[in-house]
Amino acid sequence: RSEFDIERFKEGAAYLEGYHDFTTFKKFDKLLQTKHNRREIKSIVVKPGRPCTTSYCTGLENGFTYWDIEIKAKAFVHNQIRRMIGTLISVAIGKLEPHDVKVMLQIPSKHSWHTFIQTCPPNGLYLCNVEYNPEDLIYNPEKSTNMKNIHEELESE
Repeated sequence: RSEFDIERFKEGAAYLEGYHDFTTFKKFDKLLQTKHNRREIKSIVVKPGRPCTTSYCTGLENGFTYWDIEIKAKAFVHNQIRRMIGTLISVAIGKLEPHDVKVMLQIPSKHSWHTFIQTCPPNGLYLCNVEYNPEDLIYNPEKSTNMKNIHEELESE
């Protein structure tokens, strides 16, 4: 199976939404192995897109279908987006079943990563619509200590 099935892509993406340990989807760095890998994906929206090209290329895109993928979250682990999209492309072309994405989350480990999945290149990835609470930008030493304690508790679980 080599055709791209956007419905399979969306089905796999649905498993990524929510609060999960994304260890399987991070770039493995020996120096950062103890880092907290739990993140929440608030939403993944897949919708028809269009090329980001200048007018001199008008008409060349006729042989292609473009998709915009919007992922809303507060933070990501290193290479998480590139690895998630690579995984979803593998689902869309039939190399993985959508349910395999759920298994990759349930067993968070570098051993759950399928070596045939290609990490998506950074081309075409954009950080957009950064939303934040201005109060979060004010340094508060007590809050920093509390966050450190929370991270330590989560890592000891």
